[in-house]
Amino acid sequence: MPSIGSASRYAFVLLAALATSGSCRTAQEHDGATTFRTSSFLLGIPSNAVVRPTRATDSGLVAGYSISGPGSSFTLFAYEYRLVPAITSRQAARLAHHSDSIQSAANDWGVPGPVKEDTIAGNEAWGFEPTCGDCTMYRVYLSRGETLVAFEYVFAEDQQVVPRQRTLYRRILSSFHWRGA
Repeated sequence: MPSIGSASRYAFVLLAALATSGSCRTAQEHDGATTFRTSSFLLGIPSNAVVRPTRATDSGLVAGYSISGPGSSFTLFAYEYRLVPAITSRQAARLAHHSDSIQSAANDWGVPGPVKEDTIAGNEAWGFEPTCGDCTMYRVYLSRGETLVAFEYVFAEDQQVVPRQRTLYRRILSSFHWRGA
């Protein structure tokens, strides 16, 4: 477990605000499926998805991506970190939850959801629902060695759309595979 001093560093790494840049990264299509590839993982995404890199604003961040559908039908953020010393997905979720709780209290946004164990494509993951003012989102972490991957998705304000989005996000994440595994 990182020390208290390094905990705040990790919280900053994990919650760094990332702005979307204008360039796009193309996913590779084969056999009617679209596979998005990073240096650490593979992810199946809808063939009509647009992938845009985000700017790396922290030394621990290897890459960040915004993956979105047509007409803003969905937005999934994917962040890939290399952290030394390595931390587990549970530690990452707890640190991010703590940081989110402080920010939420300062802005009177309410209380983030509890950190819960999750499973992404058979991999142990930990996630929670951060507060974001007037939106609903979910953030989940997976780790392997010094690599930490975070996915964050935002739900529509239209509650009739949320079940379809939740199903789509879970289907996308169910395709997750570590490279070299």
